[in-house]
Amino acid sequence: MTKIEHRRAKLEVLGNIFISIDNFGPSHPWWGFWPRPLIPGDDETIGRIMLDTLNLAQELANNISQFQNRLGLDEEPSILHLEKLLEEIEELPELPPGIIEELLPRIFNVPEKQRHRNIEIVSDVISKIKCAKELTAESEKLLGANYESPYNEVMPVVEECIKKTVSIGIRCHT
Repeated sequence: MTKIEHRRAKLEVLGNIFISIDNFGPSHPWWGFWPRPLIPGDDETIGRIMLDTLNLAQELANNISQFQNRLGLDEEPSILHLEKLLEEIEELPELPPGIIEELLPRIFNVPEKQRHRNIEIVSDVISKIKCAKELTAESEKLLGANYESPYNEVMPVVEECIKKTVSIGIRCHT
């Protein structure tokens, strides 16, 4: 093959690629790809890569199914749902010292009806803790941070604080 024939063949290949991809710029996903004939052993390498990819895809599908079952979802969660959930998980504070970690599975690894009730109880406890923190902050404004007094002396002040916090929008269930 002469140099001219060789160059013509390369231009012909480039022309065929251009026709099939409709353009040939850096923004195209096939930019820089030049097909070459397979050499012996390439099919085995490609097969291993495909098998690894298939195994990873199957593992991902199994993990999503387990996730879906644990949360009681009727359908697969969307990527946006998973991203939002990941952000929320990353924002969770560290467990406080002294917490009994074994209690969490006992609360959530139960039948659906019981789980719903447990979640309501935990939500109620969380709201009461938030309320207690708000009441503590309000009482510290009135009494100071290190104020200590006998219960019978403090009760009228506490009742007044509760009335005041309710009037400014802090509501607690008693």
